[in-house]
Amino acid sequence: MHQSGNSDTQAVDNSQRYSSRKVVSALLEVNGRGYWETSESNLQLLRDLYQEVEDRIEGIE
Repeated sequence: MHQSGNSDTQAVDNSQRYSSRKVVSALLEVNGRGYWETSESNLQLLRDLYQEVEDRIEGIE
């Protein structure tokens, strides 16, 4: 029986963290370049989310 479920779950979680960071970073970049406009409150939410994901990647949870 395959019992690496926990490590599989951890690998997916790690992958999702990096993917989330990449998406949020891209949104912030296109806003900064003027290709996408959104409210300041949305930008702050994205900045906060980026920092949260970055902290999780670095192990600062």
